[in-house]
Amino acid sequence: MSTKQIRLLCLVTATDGVAAQLTVSINGVEKFSGLVNQTTLAPNAIYTVPLDTTQFSIVTLDQMVDDMTSPPQWANVNEYGQYWSTGPYEFSATVTGGDMSISLMQSNYNGFWESPHDWVSGTADFDSGIYCASQPLWDGVANPDRIPWPEDPASGPWQISISDNQTMTCQIGLTKYNIA
Repeated sequence: MSTKQIRLLCLVTATDGVAAQLTVSINGVEKFSGLVNQTTLAPNAIYTVPLDTTQFSIVTLDQMVDDMTSPPQWANVNEYGQYWSTGPYEFSATVTGGDMSISLMQSNYNGFWESPHDWVSGTADFDSGIYCASQPLWDGVANPDRIPWPEDPASGPWQISISDNQTMTCQIGLTKYNIA
Protein backbone atom coordinates (compact mmCIF):
# COMPACT_ATOMS: atom_id res chain seq x y z
CA MET A 1 0.00 0.00 0.00
CA SER A 2 1.11 3.53 -0.72
CA THR A 3 0.03 7.02 0.27
CA LYS A 4 -1.84 9.31 -2.10
CA GLN A 5 -2.37 12.97 -1.37
CA ILE A 6 -5.94 14.21 -1.64
CA ARG A 7 -6.47 17.90 -2.32
CA LEU A 8 -9.74 19.72 -1.61
CA LEU A 9 -10.34 23.10 -3.24
CA CYS A 10 -12.77 24.94 -0.98
CA LEU A 11 -14.73 28.18 -1.21
CA VAL A 12 -15.41 29.58 2.26
CA THR A 13 -17.51 32.31 3.87
CA ALA A 14 -16.49 32.42 7.54
CA THR A 15 -18.80 33.79 10.21
CA ASP A 16 -15.93 35.91 11.60
CA GLY A 17 -14.76 36.91 8.11
CA VAL A 18 -11.42 35.14 8.63
CA ALA A 19 -11.67 31.32 8.74
CA ALA A 20 -14.00 28.41 9.42
CA GLN A 21 -13.17 25.09 11.08
CA LEU A 22 -13.19 22.00 8.85
CA THR A 23 -12.92 18.38 9.92
CA VAL A 24 -12.53 15.66 7.27
CA SER A 25 -12.63 11.90 7.87
CA ILE A 26 -12.23 8.95 5.51
CA ASN A 27 -13.64 5.59 6.58
CA GLY A 28 -14.17 7.04 10.06
CA VAL A 29 -10.53 8.11 10.52
CA GLU A 30 -9.92 11.85 10.97
CA LYS A 31 -7.58 13.03 8.20
CA PHE A 32 -7.76 16.81 8.67
CA SER A 33 -8.97 19.19 11.34
CA GLY A 34 -8.11 22.84 11.07
CA LEU A 35 -8.98 26.27 9.82
CA VAL A 36 -9.85 27.00 6.20
CA ASN A 37 -9.39 30.63 5.26
CA GLN A 38 -12.20 32.75 3.89
CA THR A 39 -12.00 33.08 0.11
CA THR A 40 -12.85 36.02 -2.12
CA LEU A 41 -15.37 33.82 -3.94
CA ALA A 42 -18.39 32.69 -1.91
CA PRO A 43 -19.39 29.02 -1.64
CA ASN A 44 -20.83 27.67 -4.91
CA ALA A 45 -19.43 30.60 -6.91
CA ILE A 46 -18.35 30.03 -10.47
CA TYR A 47 -14.59 29.81 -10.67
CA THR A 48 -12.36 30.39 -13.65
CA VAL A 49 -11.13 27.71 -16.03
CA PRO A 50 -8.28 27.02 -16.47
CA LEU A 51 -8.21 26.59 -12.73
CA ASP A 52 -6.77 29.46 -10.70
CA THR A 53 -5.98 27.83 -7.36
CA THR A 54 -5.48 31.22 -5.68
CA GLN A 55 -9.29 31.49 -5.60
CA PHE A 56 -9.55 28.60 -3.12
CA SER A 57 -8.63 27.60 0.38
CA ILE A 58 -6.74 24.34 -0.26
CA VAL A 59 -6.80 21.43 2.17
CA THR A 60 -4.50 18.41 1.73
CA LEU A 61 -4.71 15.05 3.42
CA ASP A 62 -3.17 11.62 2.95
CA GLN A 63 -4.89 8.29 2.28
CA MET A 64 -3.38 4.82 1.98
CA VAL A 65 -4.53 2.90 -1.12
CA ASP A 66 -3.60 -0.32 -2.87
CA ASP A 67 -0.74 -0.26 -5.36
CA MET A 68 -1.30 -0.92 -9.05
CA THR A 69 1.48 -3.35 -9.90
CA SER A 70 0.94 -3.49 -13.66
CA PRO A 71 -1.05 -1.45 -16.16
CA PRO A 72 -4.69 -2.51 -16.31
CA GLN A 73 -6.44 -3.66 -19.43
CA TRP A 74 -7.96 -0.87 -21.57
CA ALA A 75 -11.53 -2.01 -20.86
CA ASN A 76 -10.94 -2.66 -17.14
CA VAL A 77 -12.55 0.53 -15.79
CA ASN A 78 -15.54 1.25 -13.62
CA GLU A 79 -18.50 3.38 -14.65
CA TYR A 80 -16.48 6.50 -13.79
CA GLY A 81 -13.57 5.61 -16.07
CA GLN A 82 -11.39 4.87 -13.05
CA TYR A 83 -9.21 2.00 -11.92
CA TRP A 84 -10.54 1.64 -8.39
CA SER A 85 -8.60 0.78 -5.32
CA THR A 86 -10.23 -1.02 -2.42
CA GLY A 87 -12.88 1.73 -2.25
CA PRO A 88 -15.29 3.20 -2.37
CA TYR A 89 -14.27 5.20 0.68
CA GLU A 90 -16.69 6.90 3.09
CA PHE A 91 -15.87 10.64 2.99
CA SER A 92 -17.15 12.97 5.71
CA ALA A 93 -16.71 16.75 6.05
CA THR A 94 -18.01 18.94 8.88
CA VAL A 95 -17.75 22.73 8.91
CA THR A 96 -18.31 25.09 11.82
CA GLY A 97 -17.98 28.85 11.94
CA GLY A 98 -19.11 29.44 8.36
CA ASP A 99 -20.38 27.98 5.13
CA MET A 100 -18.27 26.34 2.45
CA SER A 101 -18.35 24.29 -0.70
CA ILE A 102 -15.91 21.69 -1.90
CA SER A 103 -15.47 22.84 -5.47
CA LEU A 104 -13.05 20.15 -6.54
CA MET A 105 -11.42 17.07 -5.07
CA GLN A 106 -8.27 15.60 -6.59
CA SER A 107 -5.59 13.00 -5.86
CA ASN A 108 -2.13 12.29 -7.22
CA TYR A 109 -0.40 9.17 -8.60
CA ASN A 110 -3.22 8.33 -11.00
CA GLY A 111 -2.18 6.49 -14.13
CA PHE A 112 -4.24 6.94 -17.29
CA TRP A 113 -4.57 5.77 -20.89
CA GLU A 114 -3.57 8.17 -23.68
CA SER A 115 -4.81 5.58 -26.16
CA PRO A 116 -5.70 1.87 -26.09
CA HIS A 117 -1.97 1.11 -26.25
CA ASP A 118 -0.30 3.93 -24.27
CA TRP A 119 -0.46 3.76 -20.47
CA VAL A 120 0.93 6.83 -18.67
CA SER A 121 2.15 6.45 -15.08
CA GLY A 122 1.01 8.78 -12.34
CA THR A 123 3.25 11.29 -10.59
CA ALA A 124 3.21 13.34 -7.38
CA ASP A 125 2.54 16.52 -9.34
CA PHE A 126 -0.27 15.24 -11.57
CA ASP A 127 -3.63 15.53 -9.86
CA SER A 128 -6.83 14.20 -11.35
CA GLY A 129 -10.41 14.39 -10.17
CA ILE A 130 -12.05 12.21 -7.56
CA TYR A 131 -15.74 11.60 -8.06
CA CYS A 132 -18.65 10.96 -5.75
CA ALA A 133 -19.78 7.37 -5.91
CA SER A 134 -22.99 7.98 -3.96
CA GLN A 135 -25.65 10.60 -3.33
CA PRO A 136 -24.24 13.07 -0.79
CA LEU A 137 -26.06 13.23 2.54
CA TRP A 138 -26.25 16.26 4.82
CA ASP A 139 -26.62 15.27 8.46
CA GLY A 140 -27.72 11.86 7.16
CA VAL A 141 -30.41 13.15 4.79
CA ALA A 142 -30.33 13.27 0.98
CA ASN A 143 -31.42 16.53 -0.60
CA PRO A 144 -31.90 16.04 -4.36
CA ASP A 145 -32.66 19.76 -4.74
CA ARG A 146 -29.10 20.51 -3.65
CA ILE A 147 -27.48 18.00 -5.98
CA PRO A 148 -29.64 16.01 -8.39
CA TRP A 149 -28.49 12.41 -8.41
CA PRO A 150 -27.17 10.74 -10.41
CA GLU A 151 -25.06 13.39 -12.08
CA ASP A 152 -22.47 12.81 -14.76
CA PRO A 153 -19.53 11.73 -12.59
CA ALA A 154 -17.08 13.08 -15.16
CA SER A 155 -18.27 16.58 -14.35
CA GLY A 156 -18.73 16.36 -10.63
CA PRO A 157 -20.97 16.55 -8.69
CA TRP A 158 -18.57 18.95 -7.06
CA GLN A 159 -19.61 22.29 -5.70
CA ILE A 160 -20.99 20.33 -2.79
CA SER A 161 -22.09 22.92 -0.28
CA ILE A 162 -21.88 22.44 3.46
CA SER A 163 -23.65 24.85 5.79
CA ASP A 164 -22.41 25.96 9.20
CA ASN A 165 -22.59 23.15 11.80
CA GLN A 166 -23.44 20.58 9.13
CA THR A 167 -21.84 17.26 8.15
CA MET A 168 -21.80 16.06 4.56
CA THR A 169 -21.04 12.42 3.79
CA CYS A 170 -20.63 10.55 0.52
CA GLN A 171 -18.63 7.74 -0.94
CA ILE A 172 -15.67 8.56 -3.15
CA GLY A 173 -13.73 6.42 -5.59
CA LEU A 174 -9.94 6.44 -5.49
CA THR A 175 -7.76 4.90 -8.15
CA LYS A 176 -4.96 2.60 -7.17
CA TYR A 177 -1.59 4.24 -6.55
CA ASN A 178 0.23 4.09 -9.86
CA ILE A 179 3.81 4.61 -10.88
CA ALA A 180 4.00 1.33 -12.86
